[in-house]
Amino acid sequence: MPKKSKVLKGQIQKLMRVLGFIALGLLLIYLNHPSQNENKSASHAAKPSVNSPKHQQTDIPSRSRSTPLPAAPKSSSAAPPQEQVAPTAQGTENVPHELVFSLGHPHSFDEAKRTLRRLFPKGTDVYCGCSYDFRQKQSVSLDSCGWKSGPERRSRIEWEHVVPASYYGKQFQAWTQGAPACERSSKVLRGRNCAREASLEFRRMEADLYNLLPAVGELNQARSDLAYGDVPGEPRAFGPCNFEIKDKRVEPPENVQGDLARITFYMDARYPDFGIVNGRNQKLLERWADADPLDDAERSRIERIEAIQGNSFFIGRNKDLLKQNDISVKTVRDSDP
Repeated sequence: MPKKSKVLKGQIQKLMRVLGFIALGLLLIYLNHPSQNENKSASHAAKPSVNSPKHQQTDIPSRSRSTPLPAAPKSSSAAPPQEQVAPTAQGTENVPHELVFSLGHPHSFDEAKRTLRRLFPKGTDVYCGCSYDFRQKQSVSLDSCGWKSGPERRSRIEWEHVVPASYYGKQFQAWTQGAPACERSSKVLRGRNCAREASLEFRRMEADLYNLLPAVGELNQARSDLAYGDVPGEPRAFGPCNFEIKDKRVEPPENVQGDLARITFYMDARYPDFGIVNGRNQKLLERWADADPLDDAERSRIERIEAIQGNSFFIGRNKDLLKQNDISVKTVRDSDP
């Protein structure tokens, strides 16, 4: 090979090695650039580890953050609505036990009340047996339960929380201490209103259709958030109504005590972090449930609500009702406790 060709070949090889080193240096500079580290940090922040402290805030006092679920798409199918997992990403409500809410579950108490008025436009109230019909100018028929006219709330039906909202609501930090979301408007929200604003989980619990029964407004007001219990004697403060209050205890009529017990069992199983059934009320509720078993009217109500809300009532202690009442197992979903 001519001498000049050998020299040229050597120069080319040296140049290739230099270019290789330069390319490697540029690659290292690119990988260590600050913008790349920021992108990586942002990626990790958007998906927190399940072991991170923020994701583990499932103890009751920490429930203070939430964002609303996206609007549910309208479905043209008659099949039950698809279930949707409540959000648990950073900055949203930490919902314990991966609670699943169907798209048919009301998003608010007001929405729940509208839904129930459509589902049950007529019927009887839970505490006095008064007939009601929302299509009438005066929805409550006082003659049907031997009552006379009285305060304004006696003439209307309200939706009573069997398990009062305060029982679980006061375990939310937003209810007791407030939250940043409650201070953004011109009026600072407190207590129950703040819990509604700040917590998706509270809104869904407050709107659970199974926990709402029609009650004459005056009796709903009298019950307030008092606990159910046995009241000695027959102190009838509401005329013919077998609805008794004494020593901060409320005793409803015997023919609905089982219904109320089973609803309480459902709420305890559906929302297990709140101690809804406990040592103070468990034996009473079990006794009421045994003495007043599930009947056709109660089963019909449960079926109509499940068709809308999507989750089964027969969970927890209520699972035993499946065999006892020949209820189809298909009403129990894998996601139910």
